[in-house]
This record gives sequence, C-alpha cells and structure tokens, in this order.
Amino acid sequence: MRRLALVLTLASLAGSGWAFGPEPADAMVTRAQARAKAEKKTVFLAFHASWCGWCKRLEAWLERPAVKPVWEKHFVTVWLTVMESEDKKALENPGGASWLERVGGKGEGLPFFALLTSTGSVAADSRRVESGKRLGNVGYPAAHEEVAWFLTAVQSSTKITPAEIAVLKRELEAAAPKR
Repeated sequence: MRRLALVLTLASLAGSGWAFGPEPADAMVTRAQARAKAEKKTVFLAFHASWCGWCKRLEAWLERPAVKPVWEKHFVTVWLTVMESEDKKALENPGGASWLERVGGKGEGLPFFALLTSTGSVAADSRRVESGKRLGNVGYPAAHEEVAWFLTAVQSSTKITPAEIAVLKRELEAAAPKR
C-alpha cells in the first residue's frame, strides 16, 4: 500500500513538472495555441531570463490592474526562460532556445516576443520595422517610437479596440522610465 501511495505521489509531481524542472517549451506553446484557437485569441510568446531587468519590467507592466484584463481578453501569454547564466541553466525551459530561433529572436536580446496565430505562424515580433528596415528588438517598449510600434503590432495581430489600445498606451507611458 505504501509503495502504491509513493508511486501515485511521484506520478502526480511528474505531471506537474515540479519534480523535473521547468516544463518543456513545446508543451507550453502547444497548450497555448490550443487555448488561443478555442478562445479566438493570439499567443503572446515571450522570452525572458532571471537576470533581465527589461524582462521584469515587461512582466510587471502586463500585471498592471488596467493592463491585465485588456491583455488577457486578447492574448494567451507564454513565458519561456532562455539565455540563463551557467549557474541558472536549470531555470530554462527545455526547447526554449529552439523556439526563440524559430520565431526570429536568435541574437536579438531579451525580452523578445512573438505574436502567434493559433496555428503558430508569426503575426508580428518585437523587432521594430520602419520603411521596410528592421531597427532591432524593442523588447520592452519604453521610447515613444517603440510604444507606437508595439501598439501597431498588437493591433495587427488581434481584434483589440481603439479604447483598449488607448489603455495600453496610457499604461506604457505611465510605466516609462523617468529621464
């Protein structure tokens, strides 16, 4: 009887991912795509690391009381941990680096994000484009031109309303670093 209880406990822990480290990226993205398809949303696939200050800023912005309900209405968010220092490699999601490369973020820095359709195609990513030229990874949109570009990318990938875009813009401007 004790052996059965131990086996069931270990199976439960294995199913939660807790006993074996971070969940594999493929499983997380697949689940998010299924949910996005069922709920008619876009997947916000974001890459971060424990050492990344701009990543923490983006995470905090998405949790702001005015942003969170708007964001969750339109997006299924997936955070994949990548590019950790050697002593924190265990924090990385297995396969996360492959996803970063797959969506065009290899060598772009963190945070990096891609807005995915429910079928997995990239609708937009965090590389700012103007006049057909890629100007680099926005990551966390702080400067005026980055905010404008970010909001355009969000609008192009979902059915967000102008009023909701105004909320996101106001909250980005309120959270902008003081200069």
